[in-house]
Amino acid sequence: GSAAVNPVVVSSGDKSDLLLSEFPPGAQAGTCIHEVLERCDFTQPAHWDRVAKSVIERNFPDGGDPALERRTKQTVDLIERLTNAPRSSCDGHTVDLSKLRPSACIPELEFYFPIQQVDVNQLEQVIQSWAERVGLEYEPANYRQLSIDGFLTGFVDLFFTQGGRYYILDWKSNKPLANHLKMQSSYDREGMHAHMCHSRYYMQALIYSVATSAYLRNRMGDRFDWETHVGGFIYCFLRGLGNGTGWLHESFSEEEVRNAAKALGQTAHKKGVA
Repeated sequence: GSAAVNPVVVSSGDKSDLLLSEFPPGAQAGTCIHEVLERCDFTQPAHWDRVAKSVIERNFPDGGDPALERRTKQTVDLIERLTNAPRSSCDGHTVDLSKLRPSACIPELEFYFPIQQVDVNQLEQVIQSWAERVGLEYEPANYRQLSIDGFLTGFVDLFFTQGGRYYILDWKSNKPLANHLKMQSSYDREGMHAHMCHSRYYMQALIYSVATSAYLRNRMGDRFDWETHVGGFIYCFLRGLGNGTGWLHESFSEEEVRNAAKALGQTAHKKGVA
């Protein structure tokens, strides 16, 4: 069945169980947590505290020692949650961050490709057909047709390989949406889907999928095989990471990404597009 985007909201007397509550609101907290996660080797728990403390101290120098200790502890708790068990996607691809070595990672993978005519409405149609395929409701946005002569550029937070597959991972520190409870349960599949729609993250994930699959084709040539090598995209909503919450792992199909590449004015097999 389809998952609705508007969950039922009830008032809750429960204390919020969201993670990272000691960090102030605003973009700085997200930047700080991103940097900790980028610098930490998930296979070396003995180093997490030191890395987290140094990054937090640099980002929030006026916090004072008690705040630094609390924020460091919450960040290490988050990394422990990220690495405490393998997590599976809807199509059975399992990721175990506790075994993810830095040598298997490309953090902040930059991509750029030349664009002239972008059919954004066609990209929205790709997302809508994907959503129908996986049992989610998606309302495409309508955009004016744009003629652009330039480059589409961006960075993927983390592109990594495990078990022969390649994965896109994006860290998100979003707080719950206005009509959602301040609880981890707000980051179940429906809640994360609401975030993905509200912030247009599916569009981001689709462009990342075009860029990274082009990168793999360039690198692997004729050895590249979609079914063997592509592991999909993960959006990790850090504040809501729990048992079955905060970890959205989905995959576009090869045909969907090919159609998106065409809408971006790309040929899926063209060299040098990522």
